[in-house]
Amino acid sequence: HVDTHKHTHIHPKVADAVARAARRCGVGWIRRPFENWMPRGAPGSSLRRLGVSSLRWFSSGFERRMAAQGFSMPDFFTGIVLTGRLTKQAFAETVAALQPGVTELMCHPGYCDAELEESTTRLKRERELERETVTDGTWQARLREGGVVLTRFAEMNASRELTPNPLPAVPAPALRE
Repeated sequence: HVDTHKHTHIHPKVADAVARAARRCGVGWIRRPFENWMPRGAPGSSLRRLGVSSLRWFSSGFERRMAAQGFSMPDFFTGIVLTGRLTKQAFAETVAALQPGVTELMCHPGYCDAELEESTTRLKRERELERETVTDGTWQARLREGGVVLTRFAEMNASRELTPNPLPAVPAPALRE
């Protein structure tokens, strides 16, 4: 599946370029970065919640554009508000609120080593919190009990045929030195 840093692919010009690249690589799924559900108790600034809500203004146009080009998108998406704050409680609330269909949960699990500490990224120790949350062995059983099936986009992609790209090929801009 395709997604972009900070969800820049919702911009129409970026969306078209990403769609062409995805099609060339045989990718049939694209991130639908419009938060469907936010846990009530999840920590998060009002500004972040407002930003997430404002993204919905782009949702119908983006979804129509991608569907017309033959891309599949998960039915649901969550994780923007929880970025860096995906605690076990927030994860449990998210899992409990899942609706039937495909849900993409965005998270940023990882290890905080010296190289990451020195980088300018905002997420450092938070990556360890998220890694500990999503790798907690108790989730496998809880998900199965709730009827949740974990899958990969590659598995879902293999079950569908990609349609030809309706967008005209556009030459890449020349780089200037």
